[in-house]
Amino acid sequence: MNLGVFRAGTIPALVPGGAYMSMNIVYKLEEAMAAEGAGEGYGAKRVQRRFTELIAHYENEDDWLREHRSRIEWVKDLIPFETPQETGIVQRMAEVYKTVLHQAPVFDKIVGWSDASYYSHFAKMPTFLFGPGNEEAPHTPYEYVEIENLINACKVIAMFLYRELKKTDG
Repeated sequence: MNLGVFRAGTIPALVPGGAYMSMNIVYKLEEAMAAEGAGEGYGAKRVQRRFTELIAHYENEDDWLREHRSRIEWVKDLIPFETPQETGIVQRMAEVYKTVLHQAPVFDKIVGWSDASYYSHFAKMPTFLFGPGNEEAPHTPYEYVEIENLINACKVIAMFLYRELKKTDG
């Protein structure tokens, strides 16, 4: 979980009468599948319920918080996905990567979210993420992409798409 936005007060000399926090909660694929298996739908229902229970528990332990309850609003559920690296499409991309860049790709899990989740879960489409980003500062003010990595990623994607589309060419 990360706190992305926190706003409170108007000037430093006054105690705020309220606060607004906006957070992102990332959860595991297994948690989404467990919710679906329990008939709660594929997603974060169990995670949301547990978070709400914990907030209520700690509010109950504090006199002031007991009188000033939080209002929790769930904006969206960014569902997780995972495509095993043994999957055909991932292995074909790895082979192209080796051919173009003369080195083995690094497989990793991204603890972020992308639209690929919807293709993977709802369309049952094998989906993976690939790109030129660096691992040092993703989604921070210091995020950057090295030009050489961008060019290499373009070469790999172009060759991968050429091979994939050539297979479907009549």
